[in-house]
Amino acid sequence: MKKIFLLLFVLASSLCMNAQNIKYVEAVDNGQLYRGIVNDEWSKVDSIVITGEISGDNNAYFSDVKDLAQFFDLTGLNLANCKLENDEIYDWAFFPTGINSGVKSDRSDVRRGYTHIKTEERYFRVNLKHVTFPEGLKSIRERAFYRCNLEEVDLPSSVSLIEAAAFDECCYMKSMTVHVMSPGQIDISRGYGLKGLPENIILYVPKGAKSAFESDEQWSKVFKTVIELDDLSGIDNVTSAIPVSNRIYTLDGRYVGTDINALAKGMYIVNGKKILK
Repeated sequence: MKKIFLLLFVLASSLCMNAQNIKYVEAVDNGQLYRGIVNDEWSKVDSIVITGEISGDNNAYFSDVKDLAQFFDLTGLNLANCKLENDEIYDWAFFPTGINSGVKSDRSDVRRGYTHIKTEERYFRVNLKHVTFPEGLKSIRERAFYRCNLEEVDLPSSVSLIEAAAFDECCYMKSMTVHVMSPGQIDISRGYGLKGLPENIILYVPKGAKSAFESDEQWSKVFKTVIELDDLSGIDNVTSAIPVSNRIYTLDGRYVGTDINALAKGMYIVNGKKILK
């Protein structure tokens, strides 16, 4: 019986790993992610890792990412090894482009194939759930992630500006993590940068910063629960002793590679243990 259970567990684990469909893309000068055509190879991609410099016309990369997240299976975007123009996520970058997102269509245009039936989660929303930001990111501009299905946001310590409605109507977001000691280090546009976040969202802050954020008028209006990172049980510090061959997962089980140094600060699962980078 134990052998059967073990076999089933191994098979289930294998299926979960194989279910991941990750694309690794190096930014190039033509400003196109997938040449504007979605074939079977692209339509089933659930995570994209982009490296290189995204600037100028290459901002079209974000437009293509948005299409894949609106109309197909993409939920994860890793920009950890990117250099973004002006160190920003530009305004309206992932804003949904049409009220028909998620509605099944008879149109033959494969780029707008609308493969998902209409649901609350897909209707006029971008189904982007996980974004890894690069270190050095300075600003997230106006309505950059408006009506995205983000579940958590981990802001690098370099972020100093969140413009109005940057995360407005991100109604599925469970947490935001910051790596600064004072709320004054991040300009939130007089509070409008945090507009539209869910009522029960949790704010994770560095050890020693809890009281500063709890006493800030703007931050405390949005975040009723503030937790210091070192208060989390079972979290260990990342060390160079972690073998680079180990598979790394986010807390929700999403595979993000094997190189811990390529990932943004945050919490991960390595060898079944929670790791704080």
